[in-house]
Amino acid sequence: METPTTLVDIAGRPNYAKFLAEKGEYLFHVEGDRVAKTSMLSIAWPNHVLRGELLADRGEIFLKKDDFEIGLGANYDATAGDLHLKEGDFVFDIGPPNRRQIIFLPLRSG
Repeated sequence: METPTTLVDIAGRPNYAKFLAEKGEYLFHVEGDRVAKTSMLSIAWPNHVLRGELLADRGEIFLKKDDFEIGLGANYDATAGDLHLKEGDFVFDIGPPNRRQIIFLPLRSG
């Protein structure tokens, strides 16, 4: 029986830092760059993923549990956003085909 190798990657310099630890299907990854104005956090374990990113002009979050996925993203100035839902074979994605375009989806209740 083979045991998974543990990988640890740590990097740092002015305005940038990274920490990654991985063993088999388990992952913890944090990274930030002050110059590029980006940061991210990713955590994964068997059949689960949680990931968030802050980019220079938008934020994104993604969650996966078994065959269910949900992802949200939006520009900070509220000019564009997107939504991703998946469960089994059902997939629902809405958002601009190009993040520089705007799509409106009217929603009604009642």
